[in-house]
Amino acid sequence: MSTRTARALLLAAVAASLACSAKDDSPAEVPASGMAPGVTAADPTAVEISNYELTMDGMRRYAGAIKGFSAMSEEDSSILAAMSSGSANESTAQMIARIESSPVAMRVLRENGLTAEDYVLITAAYIQAAMTQGLIEASPEAKIPEGQSSRNIEFLRANRAEIERIMRDAGMTQ
Repeated sequence: MSTRTARALLLAAVAASLACSAKDDSPAEVPASGMAPGVTAADPTAVEISNYELTMDGMRRYAGAIKGFSAMSEEDSSILAAMSSGSANESTAQMIARIESSPVAMRVLRENGLTAEDYVLITAAYIQAAMTQGLIEASPEAKIPEGQSSRNIEFLRANRAEIERIMRDAGMTQ
């Protein structure tokens, strides 16, 4: 695995783990940009994440951001710090605020037409849908968790080849 691929995977894994981390009982601060449709001011639940609609345009932008983070990390290590300095208990809003506080990270996101909020929610929704899809494919008796939307899982199935291609191009898979 190349250094570039490893860095891209690190960035995505950190974002995913933080976006899907345990939350405390208190509502998180909402960034100035506001939350995405269907997501509340408190950390989003699994159901709310499943309601964040994935689109091919969003996935292309997301992959472009991953590619940009990887390229920038070779020039400026502060991008890795901005993307990975949070704790496992960091709320989604805190993660978004941390990313927003990094000029380098925000430049990469802006170049790809994303906000920090978009990036975090796409990461969470994509990982959630991919994991659920994988479980269902591995075990025919597995079902989508109650209350969770099947929309993103169906989206991944319908667009599998293109999503695999753009993720490979971004250095996320081999």
